[in-house]
Amino acid sequence: MTWTDNNFPFGSILTSSKMTNLQANFAAMAAGDSGAPEVTKDALKTGTGNTSAVGFLGQANITMAEYCFSPDIYVSSRTNTKLSGSTTNGTNQAGRFSIVTITSSINYDVDWRYITASDKPFLYFIRDKKTGAILYSWWCDDPPPGYWHLSNEEKANIESGGAFDRPVQIDHWEDSKHESFTKFDYPDGMESFREWTQKGKANGHGFAKHMSDNFDFDSDSKIFKPKNLQEI
Repeated sequence: MTWTDNNFPFGSILTSSKMTNLQANFAAMAAGDSGAPEVTKDALKTGTGNTSAVGFLGQANITMAEYCFSPDIYVSSRTNTKLSGSTTNGTNQAGRFSIVTITSSINYDVDWRYITASDKPFLYFIRDKKTGAILYSWWCDDPPPGYWHLSNEEKANIESGGAFDRPVQIDHWEDSKHESFTKFDYPDGMESFREWTQKGKANGHGFAKHMSDNFDFDSDSKIFKPKNLQEI
């Protein structure tokens, strides 16, 4: 099958040969034949995600996204860390793996990119109630529709600050000393989170540590505010 350039001048008669060529062009395009239009890399819409933890001890079961590329994984100690598969067989094709510590706690930071077509940014993190330190974070700037498998009632509960079954299981911090926050949006979209993630990677600590060192989270407005701001 080959691609045939068709021309349909205004007012011209649709001939059987033109319609046959038009139908054949769909097959030629699907087969990637020479001359057929193609979707270039620049035309693909992709989203990015990140999960990060400070002083983690145990097993972190990390779920990424469908249509996901291989993640970039940082751990503060390779000799004290191993990667593992999931112990459950998932019902979708989202990328999943586990980070397991062996004897002592570590810091980790994972970034991934994936193909998407939606616009539902999501943020989740855990912090220490006493110190305000951010210990764990999971954000994704554009997860696919229905990825969280939430009903409208569950989504409304999350948006109002209620608890939910988070996408990454962190048993290490499930007690009264810690609290979690969730948001489905953020001012300026997720550009700030991409910027903060890059700064966290640059200083070698990851997103969660960077946020703990440089920002406070206001529980009322649910906005990160820079620390040590001086009045002018």
